Amino acid sequence: MTKEAFERALEGSSEEELVTTIKGLVGNRPPRTREDLKKSLAEGTEKERRVEIFSRALRIREELKSRGAEEDPGEYLPDFKKYLEALGYE
Repeated sequence: MTKEAFERALEGSSEEELVTTIKGLVGNRPPRTREDLKKSLAEGTEKERRVEIFSRALRIREELKSRGAEEDPGEYLPDFKKYLEALGYE
């Protein structure tokens, strides 16, 4: 999905749909083996995937906050909260 298409989808989504989407993007993931991660990093796909996922999740978080969402996604997505804290967003 292009950035423009993603932005249009945000505008047309309900708050519930945004929460479902962000949970799907950055919810707790099943553990993977060290070998799986090494392979992904070696191929360069893991880093690119993480950047895109975090970027989209951060944009959804901004949209939810602008709509006055009662709860920040970092409160119900512990892995996302760790990223936010590590990058100084918290």
